Amino acid sequence: MTTASEPATPRQTSPRKKNRLNLLLVGLLLVFLIAAYFWYQERRNHVYEVDARITADSLTLSSRISGWVTAFHVIAGDTVRQGQLIAQIDDRETQLKLEETEAKIRSQTALIEKLDAEINLLTEQIENNYQRALNDRIAVSSKLSIAHDGLTQAREDFNRADSLLKQQLISKQERDRAYTAFKQAEDQEKGLQAELAASEAALASARAERNQITVLKKERIRLFREQEILQTVLEQQKIFLQDHRIASPISGVIDKTFVSENEFVSPGQRLVLMHDPMQVWVEANIKETAIRKLNVGQPVKLAVDAYPDWDLEGRVFRIGNATTSEFALLPSPNPSGNFTKITQRLPVRIEINDIEEEKRAQLRPGMMVEVDIAVK
Repeated sequence: MTTASEPATPRQTSPRKKNRLNLLLVGLLLVFLIAAYFWYQERRNHVYEVDARITADSLTLSSRISGWVTAFHVIAGDTVRQGQLIAQIDDRETQLKLEETEAKIRSQTALIEKLDAEINLLTEQIENNYQRALNDRIAVSSKLSIAHDGLTQAREDFNRADSLLKQQLISKQERDRAYTAFKQAEDQEKGLQAELAASEAALASARAERNQITVLKKERIRLFREQEILQTVLEQQKIFLQDHRIASPISGVIDKTFVSENEFVSPGQRLVLMHDPMQVWVEANIKETAIRKLNVGQPVKLAVDAYPDWDLEGRVFRIGNATTSEFALLPSPNPSGNFTKITQRLPVRIEINDIEEEKRAQLRPGMMVEVDIAVK
């Protein structure tokens, strides 16, 4: 005969195991609370942001003139020095115009030098003629003055002799001698007056020759002004010729090229895009809710995604005054009236502390960066 089996009784957990389980739970809770506390303190004293990038001032080189690109010496990624030739635009026509202007200046200079020699020669001749004519006039005028005094004396002698003859005090022969002396003095004065008129005419002619020098000097001034205009044109053509050589204004790296050799370029057309690798910084877009914690000069830890083993540091250099949405190419005016509130972001510039030039050169614009700003 078989007997019915007794019902199984549930196994009970020992008090020791319960205590262990409780201790484990309490320990885990404490670890969680401690971790939460430190996380809170960390978040309270630091601002973390992953929306950050390496940034640099990009420089676009453009052409000021139009023409065919006869040589293009760089490709993207090339490192160039300040003043290094980037591109050469066909300058044959400009070179010919410059040489033509130089030839005109040389010709103008030769004309001025020839005119200077002519002026110097004529000035010496004309001055000699003028001085001679002036001296002749002075001499004749002096002789005429003496002759006039002699004539006055001879006239008086003749009048006195004529009166004495009428009184029969002298002979007719003596009176005739006085008359002859008077006529000779009169003829001498007339001759000297003619000489004076001739010397005055010669002096007037010398003065006219002096005016010829004035005309030549005015012509020289005109030629000199034309030469100055040609010199200005030459300087402009030299600048225009230099514009055919596109040189790098800075030492940097070529980021992108937009033309190739044998292409035709127009004024203002972009040739290359470049930046200075020694002048890079981090641009972080910080949430507006955290911006109140930031101040210029606060230390920053930087983690570049491309180089996770690098430990970089920096400092807050500038805090933006407008959110990034204000500069969006496609603004959202929200005409329907449906509004979704989105936390805005403000750009914060972070300067990278001194690092080796080799490392700084490897920080390329656009690389992602994580920033940790110590706000306390």
